Amino acid sequence: MASTVLSISQRSLENLQPKRTRRRSMTTNQPIRNFFAAIGRAFAFARVAFANTIIALI
Repeated sequence: MASTVLSISQRSLENLQPKRTRRRSMTTNQPIRNFFAAIGRAFAFARVAFANTIIALI
């Protein structure tokens, strides 16, 4: 149970890592993308911590 949640969280963290592909249109709205990426990363970390606390309580 805990290992599956940890693997899912690890996979989601790998998906949140920025891709190496560099496009010209990305440079125009880079601050907005960084802002939303930070929000998404914070939500992902909160979800992982919440799942870990539930598993610890069980």
